[in-house]
Amino acid sequence: METVYRTREEISDQLISYIHEKADALSELSVPEIERCMDSESLNPLIHIYLSADAMNEVLKDVINVDDERMVTCFAVGESISSYVITPVFIKLKIKIRNAFCKTLLKYRNRNVSIHLTIKYILISLLSVFRLGVRAILLPIILGMFAIYMKKGLNYFCNVY
Repeated sequence: METVYRTREEISDQLISYIHEKADALSELSVPEIERCMDSESLNPLIHIYLSADAMNEVLKDVINVDDERMVTCFAVGESISSYVITPVFIKLKIKIRNAFCKTLLKYRNRNVSIHLTIKYILISLLSVFRLGVRAILLPIILGMFAIYMKKGLNYFCNVY
């Protein structure tokens, strides 16, 4: 049974602490390594099922500027190069999540908001983006994005200067 967070009340302090600690650990990696962790989720069969649902077309319909071409990600593994294909719908998903992150981060940037409260606000914003709830299957992507934000800051993450 998959966990789905549907309401603010379901966003527990335990979940927020988990996201903070995991993102903090991921932030020790380089940005390309964090991106690779997120992109590897495109291989998860459950993500394929999630992204093929009719409801996802509605959620992702406003994400533009994604070519219908598939992006191939290559990385070195020992002496060889591995690669996998990232579909446009997965890229749209990441853009949609990043946009929600940035909208929330920019809203609270001049306020003294704790990391835990920032995570909570981001998750609440994702509740409105994914009207049927934020599925636990999205956590690796959310963790990776928060790790990049923690590592590089708002200006880098949201491309704001």
